[in-house]
Amino acid sequence: MHAGTVRRAVMTLALSLVCGTCAMGGPPVYDAARSGAIDTLRKLLDQTPSSIEQTDEFGCTPLMVAVAAHRVEAVKELTRRGARLDAEDKFGLTPMGMAQMIIASSDPEWRKGQESFMREQKLPEEKIQEQLAKIDAAHSPAIMKDMASIVAILEQAQKAQRSADEASPLLVAVADGKVELLRKALENQWFVDVRNAKGQTPLMLAVIAGREDMAHLLLEKGASPTAEDATEKSCQDYAESGSESMRVLLDDYYRRHSKERSRLRQFLKWG
Repeated sequence: MHAGTVRRAVMTLALSLVCGTCAMGGPPVYDAARSGAIDTLRKLLDQTPSSIEQTDEFGCTPLMVAVAAHRVEAVKELTRRGARLDAEDKFGLTPMGMAQMIIASSDPEWRKGQESFMREQKLPEEKIQEQLAKIDAAHSPAIMKDMASIVAILEQAQKAQRSADEASPLLVAVADGKVELLRKALENQWFVDVRNAKGQTPLMLAVIAGREDMAHLLLEKGASPTAEDATEKSCQDYAESGSESMRVLLDDYYRRHSKERSRLRQFLKWG
């Protein structure tokens, strides 16, 4: 892409963020996040949990929309429910990146840069003044206070996510790639499908890392090959981009798992 095109796209995105027009339209969950309609947002997320990670044509998630619209309560609700903090839109911005960008744009020099850019594009004077007025309105003391609160919420959520990831010895062992530590952890823990803040199990992390040795240990201990994370992805979904041997391993245990469940249903029916 031509450098001028990239600059134009980035500046347009920045302007859209500051003016609160990020991801206009879209499914109801976007409208709820943008408007800050908390009861509606909760209802929609209860009905379809996976919508928390839905993305629009620009790669924006509901959390990004809430950040762009400086909706503090919506950001609280979405982070409480485990919205991905590391998700990136098509411009490479995370929710935190968006928040920091909006705050940084309160600098008068940024406003001058936007005005200069619009004049380079030979926009009508009326349009330029209209956009500048929107920029000024987007940097009221109340909105800047809300953005500071949003940054604090996101920082706290990041800390909580790190704590959740570190909480289980199983998750730690797989994340660190230490198979012996995993063996030891499995000796002392009967439930192996613990989850991190993204809803991922140790088996999912092992599949993502391509660690067949760890995946085998977890499967032998009863890890579910059919469990799904917060985005409704299963181990088999993650394995699609991995090795064939990993897929074969999961398929073998999936068939075994299915047979065991079938036998259990028969036992409960006739036992």
